[in-house]
Amino acid sequence: MTIKKIAVIGAGVSGLGAIKSCLEEGLEPTCFEKSSDIGGLWRYEETTESGKAGIYKSLTCNTSKEMTAFSDYPIPDHYPNYLHNSKMMEYLRMYARHFGLMKYIQFQTKVCSIRKRPDFSSSGQWDVVVEVDEVQKTYVFDGVMVCSGHYTEKHFPLQDFPGITKFQGKYLHSWEYKHPDNFMGNIVVVIGIGNSRADVAVYTFSFPFLDDHFEILDSEHTVFKFVSPPQLEKPTLAFIGILKSVGATIPTSELQDQWVVHVFTDVMAFKGETAPDHTLR
Repeated sequence: MTIKKIAVIGAGVSGLGAIKSCLEEGLEPTCFEKSSDIGGLWRYEETTESGKAGIYKSLTCNTSKEMTAFSDYPIPDHYPNYLHNSKMMEYLRMYARHFGLMKYIQFQTKVCSIRKRPDFSSSGQWDVVVEVDEVQKTYVFDGVMVCSGHYTEKHFPLQDFPGITKFQGKYLHSWEYKHPDNFMGNIVVVIGIGNSRADVAVYTFSFPFLDDHFEILDSEHTVFKFVSPPQLEKPTLAFIGILKSVGATIPTSELQDQWVVHVFTDVMAFKGETAPDHTLR
């Protein structure tokens, strides 16, 4: 039987788990990462670009290492109980090396579009167009796992703050915040009740590479279990990590990765036939 090829979009915590889950089920993953490194949200950079998740320099995980780790790769005992972002990056690098995930990642590769193939209703396949060094290339995949997260675009409703244009001070979204140096000696007002408000946002869903965005995701972003768009004839596209979990992201994303890979495996095994009901529930 031909090995089924799966596109993984993003090499953050969800993407790394997706690569591993694919390999465990005999699928062939190719991960496309726009930047030059793994880590996604957890990789601190001084300047945050639009379309990329950003964190501030002092950010520390607010869930314990025991509750944050992947199920089969615990965080080292000598690490602090609550990890600074630099320690989290060390852990992710160890995880990727231990399971040999790096060779499946294409770095500095921008995903331009994801489009159903003409025979999608029977094949469930996707055309994925990527760009490297201003050169585009098209791949055909049997399934797509979107692991780019939902902290890539800031939600900044200035229209809800009458008079903001007349405000003489500086205002910014926590997405842009990096360190407190520029605020020393100033009176600062923090607005909001999200995680970043408590720590110093909510880093809007944005999937510009989906060509049929409004067909795949309706205006209400109806997604079954925050994973599978119910409008698709074949459930071969999945979103990983867009669920706002109560606790740590990694365990939730890991379960989603494993579930989706099992769905993909069942659907692809029954190509041209009706998949068993349990794969869609």
